[in-house]
Amino acid sequence: MRSEMNYPEDFRFKCDLGKFKQCVDITRKMLDGKQISLLFGCFSELCFKIKLSREEYSNIYPELKYNEFRSILKNEVEVIISQNIVEPDLQEPKLKAYLKGELEKEEDIQTILDEKYEKRKYVKDNLMNEEIIPRYRMKEKTLNRKLSGLDYELNRFVFEDESEQLYAAIRFETAKVLSKNGIPGMFMGDTGREETSFVCDKEDLEYIIDVLEKIKERI
Repeated sequence: MRSEMNYPEDFRFKCDLGKFKQCVDITRKMLDGKQISLLFGCFSELCFKIKLSREEYSNIYPELKYNEFRSILKNEVEVIISQNIVEPDLQEPKLKAYLKGELEKEEDIQTILDEKYEKRKYVKDNLMNEEIIPRYRMKEKTLNRKLSGLDYELNRFVFEDESEQLYAAIRFETAKVLSKNGIPGMFMGDTGREETSFVCDKEDLEYIIDVLEKIKERI
């Protein structure tokens, strides 16, 4: 039985296959409903950004808890999408060699290999289409810097006459190289990160949003 499966301690893909498929199925529905975005070369090499709140997600998809969904999505599904792009052959001889060095039972090794293959194939069949690889390659190859962080802080400025103005201090962070799925940041080396921030009021934001909307319409 799977509950008795002996995984290597540092093996990432330990999620139950049934729950993994649930996560993929929910992600497919969220993509179709524009409730989640798949980003390439923005914030990290590849990542999903959920547009629903925890409460909204829980009401629509009660079959898999929000925290569990996010964990499986980040730790397994995102990594497998990257792997399927970079290493399209679903068979993994390197994984087999690794498992042989970690486990004694041939039965355990084959079960893990079969499970990993099934996960990769399920992601390929349900989440990947012909647009994904060009999007990934375009962001990967560009020499331009990539957006690696976006944050803001709301502040209140008080004038001499004691009138007040609310404004936002917006921070952008860019990097030459973004973090890769499954590789800890400590191993990424010098990514050439740079940070810039600026202040804007509501009118500034409306103008910026308008410009961005026009760019979006032309793409």
